[in-house]
Amino acid sequence: MKTTIYEPRWYRNQCAESKLEQFFVRYQESDLCIRSETNLSSLAYNILIRVRKELEAYIIRHSEFGRSLVPVSVLGDAPDIAQEMAQAALKTGVGPMAAVAGAVNHALACELMHFGHTLIIENGGDIFASSHEPVMIALYAGNSPLSMHLALKVDASGGVGVCTSSGTVGHSLSFGKADAVTIIANDCILADAAATAIGNQVNSRDDFNAAIEFAKTIEDISGVIIVQGDRIAAWGKKFEIVGI
Repeated sequence: MKTTIYEPRWYRNQCAESKLEQFFVRYQESDLCIRSETNLSSLAYNILIRVRKELEAYIIRHSEFGRSLVPVSVLGDAPDIAQEMAQAALKTGVGPMAAVAGAVNHALACELMHFGHTLIIENGGDIFASSHEPVMIALYAGNSPLSMHLALKVDASGGVGVCTSSGTVGHSLSFGKADAVTIIANDCILADAAATAIGNQVNSRDDFNAAIEFAKTIEDISGVIIVQGDRIAAWGKKFEIVGI
């Protein structure tokens, strides 16, 4: 779950050169880096403001939604973003705010995809990507010796969510101690919630197998990568682990 504390996105300076347009969209705690075939910054900004205000207004009326660490039911008139977060939370057993970054990405992707097939949205390390070509995503895992030395080569045809939770990096809430738990799923909202849920289960390397078995029980997850120290475990499809 993301907090309101801002951290510089230094890793954005590591991105490879691209023919895509790159632009940044920021509103309150949301800080997005977007690459697309054309500059859609004005449209993206308007979408971001709209969905953030819808969610914030809903949380004022339903405070439990904003603070719960377990799934909660939504009110009958809840906006789409709240309903989608609640559904992902129910599938993974976490609070709905664990999926907020993925839900923002999803909301933007649904509208920006009308303007071109290639789209990459990075939101605090949680990523939506759509591309005819595989997308290379560097694996950042804090002080792990594997951090930034490995990348995921992801099949992004049709759109994919690649979301990461960490118990040692940043201010996101995790009850585990993994340096990185990355989830790949067609649904970016589900990927975000699942990254938190599975990250909560990893306190040592002895937990790798159980965490992966748990990931397999979550319908629609296509991949999981767990890093702690110098060890890595992975399961799934639609991606390869390659050296940088």
